[in-house]
Amino acid sequence: MSRDRFELFNACRPMRLVVEDLNEDAWEAGLANRAIVAIMESRLRAANLFTDDGPAADFAYLYGRVTVSGTAFSVVVQFIKYVTDEYGQSGLTETWTSASTGTHGRDPGFVLSSLTEKVDQFLGEYMRVNETACG
Repeated sequence: MSRDRFELFNACRPMRLVVEDLNEDAWEAGLANRAIVAIMESRLRAANLFTDDGPAADFAYLYGRVTVSGTAFSVVVQFIKYVTDEYGQSGLTETWTSASTGTHGRDPGFVLSSLTEKVDQFLGEYMRVNETACG
């Protein structure tokens, strides 16, 4: 099995979205959780990959975290899914991640564009790996 297939294959099943609450510096920089959720959810919906209530056995989700400290920020996007190892042990694990850091100059739009880039990167790689399942 290729590494890409292990990390990202999910048979093109819809996934949930989990967004971590913003810290106080992020609020002060003008960011809002609803903007982060809106970006991530709209991208997943556009690819027909979002669900609020998927099958109970399918725990895959896209996780997003934006953290701000002063004028510095970090953005993390992870794909987390249920996997089983060669010994039959199974559980949720992060199989794909992309992160960036930078300074925002008090421009929340710059931070949100960084998040958008990470989500788009995920979707591009996910759709490539799941191409036959997504049809």
